[in-house]
Amino acid sequence: MRAPWAALLMGAACACAGMPNLPGLPGRRSEAPTASLAAPAALRAESGELRQVPLVWQPVRSPEVAGYAVERAGREGHFERVAVVRGRYRTGWVDRDESLSDATAYRYRVRSIAPDGGTSEAASPIAKAATAGAPPPPRGLEVISQLPRRVAVQWRPSSDPRVTGYVVERSPSAEGPFLELARLSGRFHTTWVDNGLGDLRVFYYRVAARNAAGLVGRPGRAAQAVTKAEPLPPIGLRVEDKKLGVNLLVWDHNVEEDVAGYRLLRQRQDSRKPELVATLGPDATRARDEDVGSGEEISYRVVVFDDDGLSSRPSDPVRVQSEAYALAATSAKGGIALSWNPRSKEGYGHARVYRLGLLRRRELARVAGGTFVDADVEPGHRYRYAVVLERPDGTRAPASTAVEAHYASP
Repeated sequence: MRAPWAALLMGAACACAGMPNLPGLPGRRSEAPTASLAAPAALRAESGELRQVPLVWQPVRSPEVAGYAVERAGREGHFERVAVVRGRYRTGWVDRDESLSDATAYRYRVRSIAPDGGTSEAASPIAKAATAGAPPPPRGLEVISQLPRRVAVQWRPSSDPRVTGYVVERSPSAEGPFLELARLSGRFHTTWVDNGLGDLRVFYYRVAARNAAGLVGRPGRAAQAVTKAEPLPPIGLRVEDKKLGVNLLVWDHNVEEDVAGYRLLRQRQDSRKPELVATLGPDATRARDEDVGSGEEISYRVVVFDDDGLSSRPSDPVRVQSEAYALAATSAKGGIALSWNPRSKEGYGHARVYRLGLLRRRELARVAGGTFVDADVEPGHRYRYAVVLERPDGTRAPASTAVEAHYASP
């Protein structure tokens, strides 16, 4: 409702709301015209309101006038009385009939009514008005791309004060179909974030305005957005060095500027899932795996992650057979002879030799060098052995793989 009409329409609303007919004044019925009554002048009808039309006219300055009858017609239809306003100076009324449609034109005229119910033969000049249609789309739609698994959408608030919110839609194609994602309340609620999206995904967004009557306008032109891509898988993964119980791996640095770090993954032969070996910083391009068995076959991969927490697919695998003892056992004169690589250059000073039983192992000796003869054997029996190298500080290498020998008669 426009401000200059406020005082008149406030009184008109009081005059009409739930009022009984004046004595002798009809409601929507046709009455015999009274030619002596003057018709109201300067009827005005306001367009652009939501399913209502405000009317204002000039009062008839005659004591013979006790009120007014308001008549309405559609664009091509006949006039029908829709209201009776009592009081000579009650010269405003708001048509809020539930039958009013959106974006529809109506014609109005007003007649004077006498105290006995007679109606003026003459009517005011016809005033035309149209109800408001659906609100236009908001302007200034912008989307923020290259965000991790999300898209931020924003637009300028509608200049129409009748707008009470917005509808946000999304489609994977510019041609649609578009899916409604959110209904926002408030004319100034003009931002929205679409979360939970995939990496490097393309979407199209559009926004429509919604008015107080619940009518949603046509959406504006769609805007394209792209989510941030995950980092590329690291390349160049390779084994730089191998020692007993240790594998050293290196790879090439990723090209992304926002690399946050790397994860080295290990896949053992008897495991279905990879294990995390190490998490390293953004400048690291090498890692040591110090938890490998003697002669163990292992597959390695590297994953890079960025500042937003996005992780790459694993790199191509590198398969490694870890260093072994080269342990051997043979039947010899005087017992079973064992030999292995003592790896003294790697800091190992001696070896512990074990005979393996069904449920336990028994230490046979602690020897320097790389040989030992187990003399406590019987002809015709088979024996299993393992060796563990040890440094002077007590740290040990992983146990060797077991070897078996049959002791023949000397």
